[in-house]
Amino acid sequence: NIPAIYPEGFLPLESSNSEDQSLVVGLRGALGDGWRWDTSLNYGRNRFRLDVDNSLNTSLGATSPRSFYIGTLSNGETLFNADLARDFSPSWLQGPLSLALGAEARSERYEIGAGDPSSYFGTGAQVFAGFRPSDSGSHSRSSDAIYLNLEADITKALSASLALRGEHYSDFGSATSAKLSGRYAISPKAALRGTASTGFRAPSLAQQFYSTTTTGFIG
Repeated sequence: NIPAIYPEGFLPLESSNSEDQSLVVGLRGALGDGWRWDTSLNYGRNRFRLDVDNSLNTSLGATSPRSFYIGTLSNGETLFNADLARDFSPSWLQGPLSLALGAEARSERYEIGAGDPSSYFGTGAQVFAGFRPSDSGSHSRSSDAIYLNLEADITKALSASLALRGEHYSDFGSATSAKLSGRYAISPKAALRGTASTGFRAPSLAQQFYSTTTTGFIG
């Protein structure tokens, strides 16, 4: 049936459309005793639509369409952040001690939208079979975090920073991470830097729930 549709052969082409939306609003100001505050609300969303042109589904024979809607991947995130900061001047340090602490609340959503039935029926569209209803779905999670950061010039040559962060995920559990950094100035033009951390990153929703089904034949 392929020669009946494409007598000279064919080369399937993937075409896609990606839409990004984002909005950030924030406020900041000062409190008494040298404290500074900063709050922000961030929203972002990406929608990725995938189509295949100049293709066919061999399971549909000569009635097969030549273009297919494969499906849509969507990812959205809303983040609220509140931060407090202040500089102190202890006598035992060469420079000021900067303290920052805050909290975050995050909400995430990941969705897979199924393609046209003709895109996944049987062998599916050539080059990229559509997302099946069994692959599709909507998944979400939330997380809350608190953090603390300290930075100071210990001597004229040595500066250091310490960061601590605790976070709880609704679907993944809790984690605490820490980072210690230092910088030593050998001369005005040369310095040594070093960092040690217990970095942690939870798998994204796309890593956890992305699903696609393909069928192949070996003859």
